[in-house]
Amino acid sequence: MEESDERKPVLTNDGEPTGAVDCPICHQNVSPADINRHLDEHLHQPSSIPLSQSTLAFTSTSSSIKRKASNDLTPSSNRQFSHKPRTTPPIVTPSLKPTLAKATALRPLAERVQPTSLDQCVGPSHLLGKPGLLHTLIQTGTSLILWGPPGCGKTTLARSLAGSGALSSQELSGTDFGAAEWRKILTDHALRARFTGSQPSSSRRLVVFVDEAHRLSKTQQDLFLPHIDSGEVLLILATTENPSFKFANRLMSRCRMVELPPHTHASTLAILQRACKQLDQTLEEEILTRIASFASGDARVALGQLEILVEYSKHQPITLEKLPTILGQRYVLYDRNGDCHYDMISALHKSVRGSDPDAALYWLARMLEGGEDPLYVARRLVRMASEDIGAGNPHALTQAVSAFQATQLIGMPEADTILAQVVVMLAESPKSVRSYRAYKRAKVLVGSTESYAVPIHLRNAPTKIMKELGYGAEYKYEPEFSHPVAQDFWPAEIGDEKRVLLAEPGPAAGESVDGKRVDWDLLKQWELARNGGKAWDGRKEGGTMVVKAEPGE
Repeated sequence: MEESDERKPVLTNDGEPTGAVDCPICHQNVSPADINRHLDEHLHQPSSIPLSQSTLAFTSTSSSIKRKASNDLTPSSNRQFSHKPRTTPPIVTPSLKPTLAKATALRPLAERVQPTSLDQCVGPSHLLGKPGLLHTLIQTGTSLILWGPPGCGKTTLARSLAGSGALSSQELSGTDFGAAEWRKILTDHALRARFTGSQPSSSRRLVVFVDEAHRLSKTQQDLFLPHIDSGEVLLILATTENPSFKFANRLMSRCRMVELPPHTHASTLAILQRACKQLDQTLEEEILTRIASFASGDARVALGQLEILVEYSKHQPITLEKLPTILGQRYVLYDRNGDCHYDMISALHKSVRGSDPDAALYWLARMLEGGEDPLYVARRLVRMASEDIGAGNPHALTQAVSAFQATQLIGMPEADTILAQVVVMLAESPKSVRSYRAYKRAKVLVGSTESYAVPIHLRNAPTKIMKELGYGAEYKYEPEFSHPVAQDFWPAEIGDEKRVLLAEPGPAAGESVDGKRVDWDLLKQWELARNGGKAWDGRKEGGTMVVKAEPGE
């Protein structure tokens, strides 16, 4: 009878179980609480396994094979046995330490100096402090979505959280994750938890960190749901994309989203100083300050530049004058497909609308230098010319369209001045949103009323039959008259109270002038901040816009 594959418990002399576990590698008795550490020691020191034990294990397997062969139905006359004694070749296991050291040296500096615990991480105190939000969420077993720009510390925080006392953790990538891999991870975790014996439920939880999580499909996201609900898995997702666009609502409702801002100049400098200490390198404070400024809040970029400077310093000294040559062009944080793209075009639009040409030029430069498609910017400028300038400068739309066509003709980098010219023109033009708002009210009116027929006097009459039916009969051709003519151009079913679209529906902030709001507090703020404390000309007669005197003046 074959022996059971299940390992028997270790017994005392009295036949009572000791509670110890037999190590499958060295066959020593180890307590369940120490078995993980014991196995890890063997993994890091494979050459420590006694040769005799390895030989016995090999011989035992061979004898087992022989026993199975002896039960074969083949006649004994056809069996051939070798009486030559078997010799087990010596098992030579080279030390992995030189290989591991070499592999570690090949890793980027950002990976080599990465913190191993949450206490070592650098970032906002309300997230990382004690008690901080991240500490609290992990203690309560809440799954997380870490959202932020590249280099803000998402991966570092996730790895630190994943290693904070859980039984096991697993790091995945959203670029190559699949259902088969997920099933294997769950199976391995269940076997490992069973092998180590009973533990508190909180420490049996599997912490799963998924980097580049925005690459997961909705089907892949659904694989996590039942295991999050059961408490078996604590999920940590890291993404540079807006979670509300990339993750299903059913996954979002099970996770807490934490938005991580870019590193501040001070936090980037602290990361660089700690890296220098770990490398046993000394660089001038001004050089580290320049690197921190160069990185624009991306710690990975900062550490990459530090690594270049450290290598450069081995051959010749580093001076402030050499930094621009060594570091190259300043890093510009911009993502054409992410939130940064929409945030900056919004900032440009609002700067134009607010008549601040300097701020508008700044945001334009941020976009173009970040690699934005110039035609996208040109299209948005055409929209601004109609939406915000409108009748305030009727020529603005023509100039914006011309700028779009010119950008198509010559492209970047020469098109930058064309776009800058139009941005300044739009920002300095008088603003009028009467047509924009009136059309919005027209859409609301169309959506809230029936599709009434066109009045018969407004209909076209290209044929004789249509003329006989009275199409266009009562229409007055106004260019023939030397005076205004009263005609009704609305469906009769729409009352007069609904026909006013261009006028504002009522006063705002207490007063209105020509359908525009009057807010005395905002006007005073502008006069103090932008007009040197002088009164705006529009307060007086003869200004661009006559506003009644403020009450009490």
